[in-house]
Amino acid sequence: RRYCSGSSVGPALETSWAAAQKRPSPSLFRVICASFWFRIVSGCLLSGGSGLLATFARPMLLRMVVKTVEDDDPAEDRVVLFFALVAVCLVETWSQAALLHRLGEDLFTPYASGASYLVVRKVARIDRSAKQTLSEQAILGTDVVRLYDLCRTLGWLPMALCGLTGGIVMLLLTLGPPALAGIAILVVVLTLNNR
Repeated sequence: RRYCSGSSVGPALETSWAAAQKRPSPSLFRVICASFWFRIVSGCLLSGGSGLLATFARPMLLRMVVKTVEDDDPAEDRVVLFFALVAVCLVETWSQAALLHRLGEDLFTPYASGASYLVVRKVARIDRSAKQTLSEQAILGTDVVRLYDLCRTLGWLPMALCGLTGGIVMLLLTLGPPALAGIAILVVVLTLNNR
């Protein structure tokens, strides 16, 4: 099992890339996934869980709290639901902070440093008279940095997808079939605005 820590990320990626080049069609994406699989999976789970907590669990518990107050249920039920709501809010906040750490700092920073390491190694091996040197330096100077900035926001994608799914389910549970008409109108308006 290969687990890349900060100091060994460059050599580990280079070893993985050398092994991948023996295959008929080497893929840098597969190398990165093989090297950082645990960080990717745990980050996606944290992101998706945070989205579901924010758009489904928290509104559902809040709805149950309001219903117990309106129905004048026993105080014990209110207290249990209140503490469940507090626990969901705490777990949601923790998962967002852990997501930023796991994907933003623990995955994408080593990825950017590993990609920079590989590009620098390639630039060092190119003949100085070759015209490719400038192109390799441009990759190091702009593309790796741009990809790192993109990856920092890419970690929110599972949260957005799970949040959207949880929000639609919550709308259906709250409003019933009329929610489908509202969602259809929203999709039509968004489609027309993007033209």
